[in-house]
Amino acid sequence: MQDLDDGILTVSIKETERLTGLGRNTIFDLLADGRLRSAKIGARRLIIAASIREMIKKAEVVPFSETKRENRRQKWRLGKSAPKSNAR
Repeated sequence: MQDLDDGILTVSIKETERLTGLGRNTIFDLLADGRLRSAKIGARRLIIAASIREMIKKAEVVPFSETKRENRRQKWRLGKSAPKSNAR
C-alpha cells in the first residue's frame, strides 16, 4: 500500500480515506464490524495501520467480469433483458 510502510503505527480517518479510497461512512462501518481497529487518544480516533493492511490482504478479489453490473451488461448485450423503460 502506497505511503503505509511498516514504521507507521496509526493514521487518521482522513488519511485512511486517502490510502484506501473508501469513504468516511464505510470506514466507520468497518470499525463497527471489527474489520478495522482504532485507538481513541484524547479527542482523536486513529486507525491502527496494521489493521488496514490486514483488511486489504483479506479482501475478496473479484474480477470485474463477475460483478453484478458486468453481468447485467452482458445480458443486455445478448438481448436477454431489455433496459427498463420509465414510460407509464
